Amino acid sequence: MIDAGVDDRAEPSLGVLGRNIEAYNVLQSVRYAMFLRHSLGTSASGWVAEIEPAIAGHPDAPLFRALAARPGADARALAPYLRRYRMKAPNYYSTRSLLLNLPRSTKLGDMTVQEAKLVADGVRRASEIMFIRQVAWAESATALQLSNWMASASRNAPIRFATYIRYDWERAKPNMDQWLRQYGENPVVMRAAAERYLKEGDRERAEELFEAYLAAAPELEVFRQLARIQYARAPEDERWLATLARVMDTADYGLSHASAAANIGATLMWRGDFSRAEEWTERAAASGAAWGMQLHVECLTALGKYDDAEQITAEISHRYRSDSWYDWCAENGRGRLADAWDLKQARLRQSYPAGSRKHEFAEFLHLLVTGEPQRARLLLEERLAKRFSSFDAMWLASLCDEQGLTEQRDATLKKLAEYDPGEEPKPGFSRLAPVMQNFLASGKLDEAILTAALEGIERPEAWKSAFRYFVGVSHMTRGRRDKAIGAWRHAAAFSLSSWERVLAWRRLRDAGVEPATLEGRYFEYALRPAE
Repeated sequence: MIDAGVDDRAEPSLGVLGRNIEAYNVLQSVRYAMFLRHSLGTSASGWVAEIEPAIAGHPDAPLFRALAARPGADARALAPYLRRYRMKAPNYYSTRSLLLNLPRSTKLGDMTVQEAKLVADGVRRASEIMFIRQVAWAESATALQLSNWMASASRNAPIRFATYIRYDWERAKPNMDQWLRQYGENPVVMRAAAERYLKEGDRERAEELFEAYLAAAPELEVFRQLARIQYARAPEDERWLATLARVMDTADYGLSHASAAANIGATLMWRGDFSRAEEWTERAAASGAAWGMQLHVECLTALGKYDDAEQITAEISHRYRSDSWYDWCAENGRGRLADAWDLKQARLRQSYPAGSRKHEFAEFLHLLVTGEPQRARLLLEERLAKRFSSFDAMWLASLCDEQGLTEQRDATLKKLAEYDPGEEPKPGFSRLAPVMQNFLASGKLDEAILTAALEGIERPEAWKSAFRYFVGVSHMTRGRRDKAIGAWRHAAAFSLSSWERVLAWRRLRDAGVEPATLEGRYFEYALRPAE
C-alpha cells in the first residue's frame, strides 16, 4: 500500500493508509513489550529483538529498545539506549507512556526524561486527540470544562458539541437543528443526540438517530439501546429481537455476538419462554465465556435438561475455578454434590489460608445443604464463642428459632441489637436485629422499618433479600407457607448464585415450588421495561 501510494492522489492515499497500518503494528508490538516488562516484571529483551525490523526506522526506536533493559534498570543502565534520542513533537499516547517508566534523571540526546515529560505535557494541552481522549472518559463537569478549553485547539471538533448535548441541554437545545446539520453525520454527535432525545421522551427521533449511527458504526451497545426502545414500545412484535440479531452480521469484537445472544436469550427467559431462549443461550455459551455458559445452564435447568446443565456447570468450575458446580448441585438437589464439594474445597485451599472465614462459611453452608442444621448451629455457637460476628449471630438466631430454642434465639438477637460492628466489613445484620425482633413479636414484616434500618448502607436491596430468607424460615416454622414462599422469592430470583439463592431454591422445592421457572426471575442480560 505504501509503494502503491506514491502516485495516489486520493484522500486518504494508499500510502497514508499503509503508514497507519504500519504504525498500528508497531504500537501493538511495543505495548506487548511494555506488558512483559512492567506488568509481568519479566525480561522483554527477546521480544524487542524480534520486533527490531519493524521499529528500526521509527523516530522513537531508542525508547522502544530501552524496553530490553532489565526491569528496574537505573539511569546508567538505560543510557546506552537513550543518549542519542532527541525529543521531537512528542505523541502523548506513545512517547509519554514510555517516559513514565524511566528514571527522571536519565539523559536523552537533548534533555532529561523529566524535561521530556514536561514537553509532552505541554503538547498534550494543545492536542485535539488528547482533548478527545479526556472528554470521552470525563465526568460531566470536567467534560464540559475540557470542551470549552478545546475550542483553542479545535473549535469545530464534533465531540465538543456532543458534550454540550449530553451535559448542557439548555445551551444545546436551541442549537440542535444547526448542530445536526453541521455535525450530524459524525457518529459521536448522532449518538449523543439520540440519547438526549430519548431522555427527553422523543423515542421516535431517538430511534431514527440510533439507526443512522448504526449505519455508520455498528456498535453492540447502540444495538442494545435501540432494542430497549423497541422493547419498551411493543415487546410483543419482537422488533427488539430482530435488532439484536443484526449484531450477528457485524464483526465479532469483544464477544459482541455472544453478548447480543445473551441479551436475546435472557429476555426470552425473563418472559418465561425458555424453549425459544435455548438457541440463543447456546450461542452465548459457545463463546466459552463463563457468563454465557452460566446463562445456558439457567435455561437448561428450567427446561429440565439436568444432565446437560450439570455437565456445563462442572466445566465452568474446572475452567474458571468457581463454585458454579457446587452451587448448582446444592440448589437443585441433583448431580454429583460430593464431587463438586471436593472441587470447592480444593479451590478454597488454593485461594485462602486454612481456618479463614471462607473455609468456615463453606463448611457451615454444606452442613445446611446436606441436612444437618443441628451441627450447623453447634458450629456457629463455637465460632461466636471465639469471635462475635453479626452475620453468624443472625444465622444462629434463625437456626435457634427453627429448632425451638427461643431463649437462646432472643438472647442472641438482644446481643446482636446492642452490638457495635465498628469496622466490621458487613454490619448490615446488626442493624436488622431490631427489625427481626419486631417481626418475631408481630408476625409481620414492616417494609418501612426494614428500609429505614438499612439507610445509608451499601447495596440495601441485597441485604433485604438476605434478611427475607430468614423471615421466610420463620414463617414456615409457624406454618405460614404462602408467606414463606413470598419471602423466599426475592433471594430465589437472583441472576447469579449466592448462599441466599442456594438455600431459597432448596426451601422453595421443599414447599412444592419450582424456582427455576419462577415468574419474575431476574436475568442480568435481559431487556426489561424499566430500561
